Order: sequence, then C-alpha cells, then structure tokens
Amino acid sequence: MNRAIGSELAGMRLAFWGYTNRLDACATLDLARQLRRCEDALSGRANINRFFYEMPVAVDGRVAQAVRDVGGPSHCDGGWDALAAALPAVGRGFEAIICTSVDRISRSASRFFLREQLASAHDVALLTADESTLELCFAPVSDVATFCRAVRCTSG
Repeated sequence: MNRAIGSELAGMRLAFWGYTNRLDACATLDLARQLRRCEDALSGRANINRFFYEMPVAVDGRVAQAVRDVGGPSHCDGGWDALAAALPAVGRGFEAIICTSVDRISRSASRFFLREQLASAHDVALLTADESTLELCFAPVSDVATFCRAVRCTSG
C-alpha cells in the first residue's frame, strides 16, 4: 500500500518528471496538467525546482515555450537522460522526483524498475500525486508491480 507522507516534505526540493505520448496540440496541456496536479498535491509543503519532461517530439525552445504558455513548467531541464545524469551530481538540487502517477515513470515494467533502481541508488525517492485523492504518496515497488500487471506492461 502506498504510504501517505506529510511533514517530512517540509523544505524538500523536488524534480518534476512529466511524460506524454501525445503528438497533438493537447500534449502541452497534458504536461501543464501533470505539473499542476503535483503542485496541488504538495500544497506548498515542498518546492519543485527542477523540471524534466519528455514527449514524442524533441523538446526544443519552441516546444518548451508552448508548454510554459499553457501553465507548464517555467523551463525544461531535459528528458529522462538528463534527469538520470543529474542523479549522481553533488549539486543536483533535488532530493526526490515527483510525477502524477507511476505510469509517467514508464509503462514498461522493466524500464520502470531500472529507473526506480537508479533513483534509489542515489537516495532519491520517487513520489506520486495520487490521482484520485491528490495525496502525495511513496510508490513502493510492490505497488508498482501490481500496477504494471494491471496495465499489462511489457518488458523492454
């Protein structure tokens, strides 16, 4: 079961992770919605100061501006590769990664576990803003395995 967290967030610095597989004009709205959901779940208890996200098209300055224009992150620090490269850095600027739900990390079980292990190896927690209650929760690996079976994730 996910563990709701509260006071341990005080002053924590977070990295936002967003992902959309949309190619249409709604892709920018989807990323902005994901950020707002995470901010709502935090209720001011922690600060998101790094912003990483991916979509099927390259995120260049024009795409980042379009996301920003609809209320998305103020800037884009890169995609998953940039986030992974930041994990071992001494001055990475965050202690945890927040996303709207575990399927934003990856819908592939094997890719999710690799990403979760990488974050864990660098003492970085993965947090999700539970979509039904907007309650911030840690996502234990057992819950993720159950989730992945439910959506029939494939390895790879």
